[in-house]
This record gives sequence, C-alpha cells and structure tokens, in this order.
Amino acid sequence: MNASEPTTADFRTFSDPVKWIDRKNVIIDTTMLRDDDGWWYRVSKDSEITIERTRNPYAVAREVLRTDDPNEWSFVGTLTDLLGNGRYSEHYLEGPELFVFNDDDVATVNGRPMRYGLMCDQYAEGKGYTPFRSADLGSRDPLDWAAADDIDFGRLKKRHGAILPITEAEYEAIEDTFAN
Repeated sequence: MNASEPTTADFRTFSDPVKWIDRKNVIIDTTMLRDDDGWWYRVSKDSEITIERTRNPYAVAREVLRTDDPNEWSFVGTLTDLLGNGRYSEHYLEGPELFVFNDDDVATVNGRPMRYGLMCDQYAEGKGYTPFRSADLGSRDPLDWAAADDIDFGRLKKRHGAILPITEAEYEAIEDTFAN
C-alpha cells in the first residue's frame, strides 16, 4: 500500500492490510482527530494515555518517539506528564475519545480558548468518563491542558462512547422528536 492511499474508497474493495501501530507493548482504544492546520492527532491507551501527531496518518508508528519529521508519528506527551496526575495513567484510564468543542462550548482556561476535548473512561474505578480540554493538542505546555471538572455527564455512567457532530437541523429534529 502506498502510504498516501486509503485502504478503501468504497468499502467493497480493500488494499492489503498494513500495520499501523507496531510496538512492543499492547495498544488499545485509539482515537484520531485532524485539526484545521492539517495535523492528525492520535490518543491511545498503551503504557499511558499517549498523545501523538503527524501530517501523514498512514505512517506506521514503531515506538513512541519525539521527532521533527512531520510525516512520522511524533510523541506529544501523556496525560500523566501533561497534567501531573498519576491517576491519568493506563492503570486508571482507557477508551480515549478526541473531539472538537462547538464554538459556544469552548471554555477559556489559563487565558487560552480550549477548543479540543478528550474523554477517557475511568475503568479501574468504575466511574465512567472523565473529560479534559486542550487549547493545542500538539502542545507539551501544561497550561494548554486542563481537566474539565465543570462538565456534568449526568447520573448515568458514560463509557467507551463517541462524539458525533451533527448539523443544527439534525439537532432540532432530535429535539422535536424527543421533547415530549
């Protein structure tokens, strides 16, 4: 497979499979997001909750390394390192999910607009999702990252979910359908 080609264009025919993450330790629960500047970000549960970035999402990551090559996956950091909390390690969290906040939901923390969200399931403690915010997913500056303690997921425990962007019309249709 050419690194720039998709593995399928029609979900009927597929290229040969390739390894996407090839590491010594186990990798599970990977989520990805592309920002407005063309960077791809990936968060996975491995020996930590690890954040990486690249401009080439088809690059194969062998080990977690920091590199200046934009066409390889480059290590940004771990939640433990960025937020200084050992309870954000792989021993407590899994099921990461990256997303972009709606403009009206962007909070400002440390004087920075936090456009990106990351949720991780607190599986070890059976608590469901815990949310985080980031002003810049590629930043190693702890001021660009924060726990989102003000987000309330309600009484029902949320686990291993996904964020699905919808249009205003779709939102209104959902509201109309379930308002009663």
